[in-house]
Order: sequence, then C-alpha cells, then structure tokens
Amino acid sequence: MARILVVDDEKNNRLALSMLLKKEGYTVEEAKDGKTALQKIDDDKYDLVITDLIMKDIDGLDVLEHVKKSHKNTEVIVLTAYASVDSARSHDGSCRDQ
Repeated sequence: MARILVVDDEKNNRLALSMLLKKEGYTVEEAKDGKTALQKIDDDKYDLVITDLIMKDIDGLDVLEHVKKSHKNTEVIVLTAYASVDSARSHDGSCRDQ
C-alpha cells in the first residue's frame, strides 16, 4: 500500500484526512506545518504528499516545489478550502502568483 504524508496546520482537517486514508489501508504520516513536512520529506520517501495550500511560513506551494526537487516520482495533491486558487491568494499573500 502507498505511503502518504498529510500536511495541514489545522489539526482537525489533518486528523480527519489521515483517519480516512488509514481506514482505506494506507500507511499515513502527518506533518503539522510546512517546516515539519520538509523535514519528513528529507528523511523519508512517500508515494503521495497531500498538503494544504495556505499555511504560515512554508505554504503548500513550497512543499510541492521541495518534493519535486528531491523526489521526482512522488505525487503531490494541494488542497484548499477556498473556491479557487485566486481566492486563496487574495486571502493570504504568501501564495505566489503562477
């Protein structure tokens, strides 16, 4: 089964997604923020990283960029509670324009 890293600074969201994936039989680890995620990604290999877009300091785009530089075969899903990336960007200036 795939190894998945779930990254979200909102504990309830992170736990809910982790529990759902574990029920489906996946091996799941969690990171409480982008900094912790980068450390875990450097220390271990994951098949999939699921990350929130809006986080303080190191956001989901930073996590995506780091994964693709260090583990090219790892897939990344970036989630946001906002209706669009544009609305997420307007909420928090830390998300870079693409």
